[in-house]
Amino acid sequence: MNILWIKNLSRAGLIAGTLVFLGILLAVTIDMRFLIITGLGAFGPGFLRELGILRDQDEFARLANYRAGYIASLFAGSTAILIIAFLKAGSVDLEGESLALAIILSILWLVTVFTSLQKFWGIQKAVFRILTVFGTFWLIFILLSHFQEPVSMLMESLVVLPFFLLAWMSRRWPRIAGAVIIVLGIFCFFLFRLYSAASDEKILVNIMVFILFICPLLVTGTALVALKPDEEEIIANKGG
Repeated sequence: MNILWIKNLSRAGLIAGTLVFLGILLAVTIDMRFLIITGLGAFGPGFLRELGILRDQDEFARLANYRAGYIASLFAGSTAILIIAFLKAGSVDLEGESLALAIILSILWLVTVFTSLQKFWGIQKAVFRILTVFGTFWLIFILLSHFQEPVSMLMESLVVLPFFLLAWMSRRWPRIAGAVIIVLGIFCFFLFRLYSAASDEKILVNIMVFILFICPLLVTGTALVALKPDEEEIIANKGG
């Protein structure tokens, strides 16, 4: 048997492969919660590399991984959309497995949008666009949900005003805006009682709200607070 491929694996690769195999074995024989071990093996090295903790790849290997990740995201996102479309054909709601898939799809999309905008525009411009887009998204959602209830529509529309106000502030006082955004995100988390749920379905709904409403606030707020003075000057010089 040719075992040269094993010798070519890095120590991180061997550990990751062992965790993946062990997690699957324990999951199918004892409890599906052991899939967490599989997740650590499959995705843990990637997180460690992005954090700069694990440095076992050269530039070529990293570019190859980025390319593979991009292709994987295209196939994963397309597959999730097709499954949701077929599962919920003839209806206009997300429930059960479809909602779980929608959560994964939302995470995939959000991470892609946040990363690409930040790399292309820089932090301040990216935050401005993200807050504006999500404020508009939630405003449209509220208008469509309550178009027959003008009073409720008006009251709930006020909820999205902070998105637009903080988007404006992020261009002028980034770190102050970032701190306010983080506080607002934490406040909304407790205001909407996302920490409690009476059923599995409610848990999924809370997760979706957290991803689409709270996460944009926490991520953009943290990015602004961590903004370095030289980064702010560069953006300002570009006309940001």
